[in-house]
Amino acid sequence: MSASGDETISVFESEMRFHVKIHDMGPDSYMDRTYPYTVMPDGRIQPLEMRSVDAAFGIGRFAWYWDGERITQKDKKSDAPVKIFVLER
Repeated sequence: MSASGDETISVFESEMRFHVKIHDMGPDSYMDRTYPYTVMPDGRIQPLEMRSVDAAFGIGRFAWYWDGERITQKDKKSDAPVKIFVLER
């Protein structure tokens, strides 16, 4: 799934690989990590086993949701527009 050509989320059976921009770290800064995950009943994606720096400044900074067709990313610390990751075929 991708939001743009350089940001992707790859979903495997029990893991999710995030390659997403972390804007506060500069325009070319990316978080590239793989996490086990769970999807909550409301569609919220919960990456598991994050390091504290990931939780505060990386993947944990965002609210992630799965609606059955796409993943959305909302920055919890700003009013930035929701980013939508769509399935590439």
